[in-house]
Amino acid sequence: MRNLALLFLVAILPVMTGCAESTDSAATTGTASAELAADAAATETASAPVNKNCPIMGHEISADGGTTTWNGKTIGFCCEGCAPKFDALSDDEKAAKLAAADGGEHAEHGEAEPAAESSEGSADADTQS
Repeated sequence: MRNLALLFLVAILPVMTGCAESTDSAATTGTASAELAADAAATETASAPVNKNCPIMGHEISADGGTTTWNGKTIGFCCEGCAPKFDALSDDEKAAKLAAADGGEHAEHGEAEPAAESSEGSADADTQS
């Protein structure tokens, strides 16, 4: 009977030890998963576009429109074709386009982008009224 009890303990001990390691591993994995999820959320927030409208076409940005980084900010676009156009602009033109996009000007796809309004253009519009 002693031998049977000893054999039982020897057989159960590794199983119980394995369960304890498995539980610790699960707890560690759960913690690691939570940390990864928090990091992903922080990255997503940090890389969320600063604009609501495309700086090239003026349409609402879309997830499949792509993004680019300018002056440490993530800029979103309405379609894949707009990012290269934005990247080709000077910094002053980028700033003007981004400001105009927030103002709501937009062009239809395939048309020329909305022109940045100049003081000459405003004066012409005033004289024509």
